[in-house]
Amino acid sequence: MSSQADPMTDELDNDDYRLRRLFDGYVFHIPDYQRFYSWSTQECEDLWDDLLNVIDEANRHYMGTVILKDEAKAIETRGYGEGYREYAIVDGQQRFTTLTILMKAIVSAFDELERSMIDVDDEIYEDVEDAVEDARSLFVRDSSIQDDRYGAQNKLRLQREDNDVFKAILREEVVDEDISKPSEQRLVDAYGFFEDQLDDLKESRASDAAFLDDIGRLLSNIQSLEFMVYVVDSQARATLIFESVNDRGKDLSRLDKTKSFLMHKHYLIQSEEEGDVAGRDIRDRFGRIYRSMQTIEMQDRTSGISEDQVQQYHYIAKVPRSVNKTYLDEETGRRRTLQSGAPIYLDVLKWHFNRLYDDVAESPHDEHPRDCLEEIDWYTRSLRRYYSRLATIAEYDDDEEIGWELSKLFALGRMGNFYPLLLTVWDEYESGNIDRDELHEVLQMIEVASFRIYAIGNKRSDTGRSTFYRLANRVANGNAGVEDIISELENAVERYETDFEQALRNDGAYSVFSNRDLRYLLYSYDLYVRHKNRGGAPPEIEKAVQNAGKDYSLDHVWPQDTSELDLDDGEYEAHEELVDNLGNLTLTTGRRNAAWKNDSYDNKRTDDRYRDSDFASTRKLAREYESWGQSSVESRLDDLIEYAAQRWSLDSDERQEYAAIKPPS
Repeated sequence: MSSQADPMTDELDNDDYRLRRLFDGYVFHIPDYQRFYSWSTQECEDLWDDLLNVIDEANRHYMGTVILKDEAKAIETRGYGEGYREYAIVDGQQRFTTLTILMKAIVSAFDELERSMIDVDDEIYEDVEDAVEDARSLFVRDSSIQDDRYGAQNKLRLQREDNDVFKAILREEVVDEDISKPSEQRLVDAYGFFEDQLDDLKESRASDAAFLDDIGRLLSNIQSLEFMVYVVDSQARATLIFESVNDRGKDLSRLDKTKSFLMHKHYLIQSEEEGDVAGRDIRDRFGRIYRSMQTIEMQDRTSGISEDQVQQYHYIAKVPRSVNKTYLDEETGRRRTLQSGAPIYLDVLKWHFNRLYDDVAESPHDEHPRDCLEEIDWYTRSLRRYYSRLATIAEYDDDEEIGWELSKLFALGRMGNFYPLLLTVWDEYESGNIDRDELHEVLQMIEVASFRIYAIGNKRSDTGRSTFYRLANRVANGNAGVEDIISELENAVERYETDFEQALRNDGAYSVFSNRDLRYLLYSYDLYVRHKNRGGAPPEIEKAVQNAGKDYSLDHVWPQDTSELDLDDGEYEAHEELVDNLGNLTLTTGRRNAAWKNDSYDNKRTDDRYRDSDFASTRKLAREYESWGQSSVESRLDDLIEYAAQRWSLDSDERQEYAAIKPPS
């Protein structure tokens, strides 16, 4: 590769440039601290629609602003006369990546056309062919590039995790088995989307000649797309304009805005005084955060959690409550709790760091333990750690018993109010401040509180939120330990739940409780029965609770529809009262038709629908009850309640024997 002293293409100015000009003699890379490819099909569709809308127009189409950092070095070339100047893309990587993928799709669409089938003059065909070859060299493969880092010899290099798949797309060598990250799949999906759109466009045209004309127009319009380019000489300088000029594509997340704000604040401080916190360290921490989010997004346990939610959970747990309270008092004139302030955490963070930077007198910052630079260091370290903790939780399987507790929590799906506490407790565990047995006890108690308050207590989703948020903050700031956590969770259950046993005895259980919560209860009971009878492995907890593929269902033993039953008046009255009772519900597998679910108990039992069920508790029911009616429902309800009272007991000694029962490994 050429040295800095080697001749290279001229510097880009802060000016408007067409896409073709940017890729003619320049190469670009995306720094590892930037987020990975994130455009969904929706963003690709918006881009495609924009291009189709101007396919017959000669007007220049504005594609927004890009921010580039001049690396001031040349990428060696063969026969070009000078090296290609290299730029790091600070903002614009999603658009550059997507447009390169689109160009590859268009080039491939042309390659698939058969010259002999196209009824156009040679001159017209050759004009399009020349345009395709020009686009191929500019965007897909430039054989003059000799730098090994660019692999496929294209002029855009992605982060190391995405780049291999990106190059494979350009070489048409994608192997499905090699796709392991969400961003990699999005790259492949983007290419597939544009392939499909080009196929549809071809099908809609009267002839290949018309489609050939489309290809020529698309290539011309894409290369004429106009960008406003800002060139900076340092990453820190880029942060000054990054947030304000992001004007196309996906909106910046709060995490992106936080990164921009803190890097700029660090730049201002370092320009005034020397410090021990390097800007590269801050950037690297955000790079590691984006890598953790890849894992978080990829795992079933945590796939629905956004990066902004994780940052908010960290804020709730780690940022001192006095900061939040003072901001709300002074800036909004209202006294609010941390719970209410959480959605505006970015505003609070900016206010907090600005006050530290300005060293405002008579503020809570007078006694704050860290100055602004130290606070940036503390915050980014801590934030990176919390994302890493959630990534570990997402795929954790090191300890079978701890892994089982996590599986139960995520299968139950009532984690919203407990994420700050869970992340804090896990952070304490990973930091060596609590031991494995203490972690195990806390995880069990979170599940007990979640199930009793929200699933069976049927409380609103925000019930107790401020209590659990405050607890997480106390633990994270060293003001509470494991005993405090257990005590607070027990108190919350006693304070917020309705009578547990009485709630389970509700004759309308099927209507009152969600199907997911009922499946969770019955699946847990099934594990107990299976364990007691030394049965085989049941279906996975997540599949059974979530009714994966509609294959795991709740069944009314006494069917809701009485048309197939021969009931006298007394039995009919009992049926009306008890049909939705917990004791009348069981788990089944397989898709059920109307005849199946309306069958009498005798038919279900005698043709082995219950006797050979995948669920041990349903097989137990078929063995123990020869007939089904009021006394059977009430007897089974008593069994279920006796189990539940111990399984979700506040007494850990009583609970442990039941809560620890898990599927055989």
